[in-house]
Amino acid sequence: MTGQEIMAAVLRSASHNFVGRLARAPELKTFDSGNCVAKGRIAINKAGAKKDDGSVPDWFTVEIWGAHGIAFSDQCAQGDLVAVAGRVKTNRWKTKDGEDRTDLIICAEQFRNVTQNPEPLPTPKPVAPVDVAAKAVADTFAGEAVTVDIDIPF
Repeated sequence: MTGQEIMAAVLRSASHNFVGRLARAPELKTFDSGNCVAKGRIAINKAGAKKDDGSVPDWFTVEIWGAHGIAFSDQCAQGDLVAVAGRVKTNRWKTKDGEDRTDLIICAEQFRNVTQNPEPLPTPKPVAPVDVAAKAVADTFAGEAVTVDIDIPF
């Protein structure tokens, strides 16, 4: 297996989280069976990329089926920052000119429109080491009175 094939196998086997901007509004397609799929393209900037440094983003197709797909197409628009979670599959084909092409498709099970619903993560409260030690002692002795006689050498 080549390195690219190994990476593709890893991407297909696990769920991943992606955050990127929609290139255009998602398109919803409904089938005769009643099932539907929403598809969109997202651009994901490379880590450390700056606005005007000339770096090219990575492009992915996002595919969401069923009720989540309907919600995705209703709630997201061109330019929205979206977070999606799902597995990745590879689509390979040949063009009319015989060139090999590859597209990575995120088969998303969940999404969130970050533009409309940013929900910042809570800031963790710093815990002082003394507080941690005091809690450990209190938990250990469960309210019993304890006298500690320690000689401090200074």
